[in-house]
Amino acid sequence: MLGRVITGIGVGIDTSTVPMYQSELCKPHVRGRLVTTEVLFTGLGVTIAYFFVFGMTYAGGALAWRLPISMQIPPCFIIAILVKGLPESPRWLVQKGRIQEAVQILAHVFNAEESDETVQSEKNAMIDAVALERSNPFRWTNVFRPDSVRTGYRIFLACLVLFMNQASFDSIQWAGINVIVFYAPTVLETNVGLPHSTALITSGFLNLAFTVGSLIPAFKLDTWGRKKPMMGGAFGAAISMMIVAIMLSFQGTPHEKTLANVSIAFFVTFMLCFGASLNAIPWCYSAEILPLHVRAQGTSIAVMVNWICVFIIVMTTPTMVASIAWKTYLVFMVMNFIFVPIIYIVFPETAGLTLEQIDYIFVKRGDSEVVETVGSSPALSQTAEKETVNGGKYPGTDEAPESKHIEK
Repeated sequence: MLGRVITGIGVGIDTSTVPMYQSELCKPHVRGRLVTTEVLFTGLGVTIAYFFVFGMTYAGGALAWRLPISMQIPPCFIIAILVKGLPESPRWLVQKGRIQEAVQILAHVFNAEESDETVQSEKNAMIDAVALERSNPFRWTNVFRPDSVRTGYRIFLACLVLFMNQASFDSIQWAGINVIVFYAPTVLETNVGLPHSTALITSGFLNLAFTVGSLIPAFKLDTWGRKKPMMGGAFGAAISMMIVAIMLSFQGTPHEKTLANVSIAFFVTFMLCFGASLNAIPWCYSAEILPLHVRAQGTSIAVMVNWICVFIIVMTTPTMVASIAWKTYLVFMVMNFIFVPIIYIVFPETAGLTLEQIDYIFVKRGDSEVVETVGSSPALSQTAEKETVNGGKYPGTDEAPESKHIEK
């Protein structure tokens, strides 16, 4: 039990740190692809581990569980050694006043000279963003009080998107994904009526479908943006859950077995839709939506909310499946349908923007600090000008900028 607790702490640190680090150390046009690769490889690891453990069930004795547990140890040591060679986040270095180190890392990431215009522009944008955010230093009370960069609202968005991840970002759990990931064999035996061995094998292929779906954002997220894939994935997941519920509602009729087998296909489509959208994108979005001065704290809060959702789902799912059977999937259908308009209305689009430019989606219109900061940074001045395109609206919002936001 102590080992499980320590492992859980380690996983919590990893899931709250890695997306944040990835988002801070890559170019805007590839940020989505790079951040979602962590989720892709997580899915791949789950699939490999599942089939490995399934194979070990035939070994018998203590070896059947000791070997799978011990196989987790070597990768931990390898990762701990390799992490020592990773560069520090340039944004964190700027925040700490270590500007030259940040420039060196930016030059390395961009494969350019330190004097390169892109490197210098990024550096200036980071310095200006830090200055803007320091005009409202973080205090925990800021979560409940508006400031110039809307810190509390952005932490709320990060929590909401990971809540949907437990639907898939926060929303992943409430979308129904962990019902299938954790309890697929039970669901397939209890609701679909498969034999135990067949249910185990089928569960493995459901995990494989989840991994295949996760390939899509790893290649296309920066082309498609964030909002449209999340809305499409939530809608597809909702339709899949609806059809599963319909197919399983015929229990006790002559068509029960045939329709229950058909439902397996829609478990697969659910895993594909979820893997391609609400599984990966919320982890990227929650890290990039937060301002620098609270990125660590905000990400931690959002990930904590995510894991609380996981805990709730794990504790309630067996009772739901046993008590209301196929109606369980109607709950997740409704949740996914609800997420579609929420994503459209609440979340701004962040694809292709630097983390500093994302700050300027949220700044209070008319804030004098904003005018001063935009005027001092070529990168952010250009961003402000670009944000007047498409009818004079800020990306991802319906709000037009005031003229002083685009003056140099």
